[in-house]
Amino acid sequence: MRFEDLRYSEICGVVRHVTKVRSWDSVNNSHIIGIKLSGSAWHDLGYKKFMMDEGCVYFLNQNEPYHVDTDIDGEAFSVHFTTDEPIETHSFCIKTENRGEIIRELERIETIFFKNKYCHEMSMRFHRLCMMLDDIRSKEYAPKNPGIYSCRDYMDLHFRESNCLENSAKLLPVTRRRFNDIFANTFDTTPARYITAKKVEYAKSLLLTADISVSDIADMCGFSDIFYFSKVFKGETGVTPSEFRKTR
Repeated sequence: MRFEDLRYSEICGVVRHVTKVRSWDSVNNSHIIGIKLSGSAWHDLGYKKFMMDEGCVYFLNQNEPYHVDTDIDGEAFSVHFTTDEPIETHSFCIKTENRGEIIRELERIETIFFKNKYCHEMSMRFHRLCMMLDDIRSKEYAPKNPGIYSCRDYMDLHFRESNCLENSAKLLPVTRRRFNDIFANTFDTTPARYITAKKVEYAKSLLLTADISVSDIADMCGFSDIFYFSKVFKGETGVTPSEFRKTR
């Protein structure tokens, strides 16, 4: 599920977080969307790092742990929520001019949450907030070459093939480096990491089928060998394929 198609299962909290420490690691039990009201902090997700400062709207994906280093103490206003399906869209942070409108919508959600978080208006307000953030995101990452969406569609169909990245890059009449830049600016992740994430998500679904061996799953997902598969899978999920299967 992508951010633009987001469907939440529960609103866990509406939080006004005031920074009290200089450095910490996230413990993500939920997804987070919100706005930075004051102060600034570096968020390091491993594959990318961004500065979250005053006026930045953000989405922090539950499946992407991060480390925070605070430059200036401040406050953030956010909604914490869960979904039944993983969100494919990676975490993002974007400076916006629509600060007032975002804050007003968060205040409405805050009021409703502490009265009756399960009412229809809560759902309507939350989705309106998501639409506002997605509008900001889509304008920020609008591709200069709209053909990049065809490249992503190709990856979605052929991610298990060894030449998927090479063939998808050929769909645009640009250099390989330019292709990587356009893809990253549009989807907030590199083409290689996008393919890896697709492989891992497919592997998760196969691991739920007990009669398919881990070795066969590695091959079905397009990994060269089981050892590389286990290394990549653990790097993405924090557990080995066998451990993932046991916990499920």
